[in-house]
Amino acid sequence: MKTFYYGLVVGLACIATSAFGATRELDTTVYITVVKPPEKIALANNQTVNANGQTRATLIDDKTGETSSQWCNFEDRIDGAGIPIDAGYCTVYYDNGDVSWYSYVTAGADHVNWTVMGGTGKYAGATGSGTGTVVSRRSDGASFTIESKGTLVTK
Repeated sequence: MKTFYYGLVVGLACIATSAFGATRELDTTVYITVVKPPEKIALANNQTVNANGQTRATLIDDKTGETSSQWCNFEDRIDGAGIPIDAGYCTVYYDNGDVSWYSYVTAGADHVNWTVMGGTGKYAGATGSGTGTVVSRRSDGASFTIESKGTLVTK
């Protein structure tokens, strides 16, 4: 059974940027580790709910080299075929003290769709969205890498 804990990942984890008042195309590598494994709850029909999980990630902007830190909380349901249906939210912390928030849902076992929910400082009122794809997994089962692409619009 495949279980992947995105946490912007998920894909949301997609932003290490310094855009001001503009639309910016994002291209980010996200290195994620599960820091709090979820509680597994067995359901009928060979399904499982994973509740209250948390991931930590380092984001690297592939265009500028800037880094940021991300924390995500997630819940997911593992269907009878072992495919996770995952949703959560993430907070990204930048070196200058700004913060941005994202929500995400998975689109299959190796893909995630994320949406910018705003933030503080230059991310106040920010919008945008994108996708992420798992490109590698560590054998420990708790760490993986996502390549993320999308758009960020700042005010």
